[in-house]
Amino acid sequence: MWRSLCLFLAVHLVFGAEEDIVTLTAENFDKVIGENELVLVKFVAPWCGHCKSLAPQYATAAGTLKDKPVVLATVDATIEKDLASKFSVQGYPTLKVFTSGVVSDYGGGRQADDIVSYMKKQMGPAVSVLADAKELADFKPKEGDDPVVIAFTSEGSELATFYTKFAKANRNDFTFGQTSVTGDEKSDTIVLFKPFDDLKNVYEGPLADDDLKKFLVANSFKLVDEISPSNFKSYNERGLPLAWMFHGDDKEATDAAINVYRAVAPDYKQFSFVYVSGTKYGQMVTQLGHSGKKLPVVALEKLGGGPKWLLDESLDITEENLRKFLDSQIDGSLAPHVKTEAEPESLFDENNVATVVGSNFEKVVMDKTKNGGQYVGMNVCVCVWNGLLCLH
Repeated sequence: MWRSLCLFLAVHLVFGAEEDIVTLTAENFDKVIGENELVLVKFVAPWCGHCKSLAPQYATAAGTLKDKPVVLATVDATIEKDLASKFSVQGYPTLKVFTSGVVSDYGGGRQADDIVSYMKKQMGPAVSVLADAKELADFKPKEGDDPVVIAFTSEGSELATFYTKFAKANRNDFTFGQTSVTGDEKSDTIVLFKPFDDLKNVYEGPLADDDLKKFLVANSFKLVDEISPSNFKSYNERGLPLAWMFHGDDKEATDAAINVYRAVAPDYKQFSFVYVSGTKYGQMVTQLGHSGKKLPVVALEKLGGGPKWLLDESLDITEENLRKFLDSQIDGSLAPHVKTEAEPESLFDENNVATVVGSNFEKVVMDKTKNGGQYVGMNVCVCVWNGLLCLH
């Protein structure tokens, strides 16, 4: 009896909560987003197992939040394909937060309590109002704190209106303050304060979301920093090529290499300069293409499977060598590292089989100067044997 009662209550509680979820289509999407300051949208596919697991948690969260200024909604992405494409939905379920119409990725957990907690945080003021000089001083970051963003403007200004909307959409990435106490700053400016490097950066771009976001992301990182599992995601999202320095256990050599990085980094802000223990992460050293026999070493990597460039291990890490290395990558004169076997002494063996390796692939296979391609008109069989690409 108790089991039946519990099942009855559970089913009715879940279905009752599902009534608090708004179903969005192409016809009502813009209206719902436009009329509500805060909307959490779940993009799902009916066949998706993870979506089915999330459904009762999402429904419970919707019921808990039904009296709050937030709407929980769902989109069947298999039907509303244009909506899914518009918001770059590539897997299911995907959750997006719309704050005053501005979309951002949901960054909370998938249990009901996690959803409720995350969305409640989105409801509070995104911008801390700093009433006087003391509050302004206290708000600025101290050593060890994260950077903060402060708008020096008055309530109701064009800047204040833009800034408040931007802060609501980016509150999970940055801490925002606003004050009419200008102090040393010019009125109607946005300033990023940080407890490292040049201590502050003044935004001089247009009042546009993308431009301000790029400015904050670019300047909120240390010029040189130790990379770790806890901040790798941030560097990945930053999108700049990583200038890796893998150090060994020799503290003097490590400090010297880091100092070279610090001297060079201000002139090459198109890279993220990071360092990490090559002793602890030796596999990464060899995966990037270094031998693993010497530390410290330097490598450039475009994340996401992009090309890699190596500073020759025979060179010391000096300002001169590092600058030449970076300059040659920038001007394109430095060839990317290619993982390859040694080239054979003769391209064709006694059976007229050509052995192509990584370092001669372009030269042999893609050479269009030879009648539009060296192997045009031939029956070409491609096979891989012990890491070698063979054509015959």
